[in-house]
Amino acid sequence: MKNILIISSFICSLSAFGADANLGSVDSLLSVLPLGSYQGTNDSGEGCNVTVSEVNYPSKSVLVIASNAQNRVFKNVMDGSEFVFRAYKKEFIQSDRYYVDSTRTSYVDRVLRTVNADEGKLYVVVANEVTISRDLTIEAVECVVSL
Repeated sequence: MKNILIISSFICSLSAFGADANLGSVDSLLSVLPLGSYQGTNDSGEGCNVTVSEVNYPSKSVLVIASNAQNRVFKNVMDGSEFVFRAYKKEFIQSDRYYVDSTRTSYVDRVLRTVNADEGKLYVVVANEVTISRDLTIEAVECVVSL
């Protein structure tokens, strides 16, 4: 009888830890950064905005736009795309690489990352990293928003 209880509690704990693993990229992102508009500040104390909106055509996706006084960067997260998600840290990372030429030495990486900043706050980075023959240019907006 003890063995049955131990095995059943072990199975229940595994399914509880694996619950987040069944979420897709869009649902995982929305679990840490729900739809809406958020205002916050960056590390320099400057104001910034993050907007999360649905884009349901032709497939389920979410558009994240981060902006500050100097920049405006966006990232489209498509359902079914590869991502890293750690619910306990509110960490979501998703990037896409687009090659510019056939030599594959020039490309654009579009990156979205979130991580827990403090109680009720989330650190959000949306970036475009452009690589042209080993020369790297980064266009990024970082923002700590209140949820």
